[in-house]
Amino acid sequence: MEISIASQTVIFFLSAVLGIFIGAVYDFFKIIRISTRASLGAVAVCDAAFCVICALALFLFVINYGDGSARAYIFVGTGLGGGLYFVTISRAVVTIGTCMAEIVKYVCKKVLKMCSMFISGIKKYIVLKRKG
Repeated sequence: MEISIASQTVIFFLSAVLGIFIGAVYDFFKIIRISTRASLGAVAVCDAAFCVICALALFLFVINYGDGSARAYIFVGTGLGGGLYFVTISRAVVTIGTCMAEIVKYVCKKVLKMCSMFISGIKKYIVLKRKG
């Protein structure tokens, strides 16, 4: 079955969007690694998860848009889309994402501290109530 030039062009641009998506997924894992100061084992798990996500995304894209035929322009478009993402906005996304992750960590620590103080207060109240 032949695919028209117009269809190939649309698929090429859609594969570029897929490349941008893959770049964003990579940055998501990068933000996690930076904000958690991940160990070598955790980095390996993140890398394996990223590879599985990429392989699955490309496989599903080829099945859905390439009619099951892995065509070179799909991979070229994906690579160009990812490259464009990394050259343009990746640094800003990582910086903003890391700052957001630090804010979330700070808020979670404060909430946990408040919960701990509340539970400790309840324990003291129960102990005093039993004595008196």
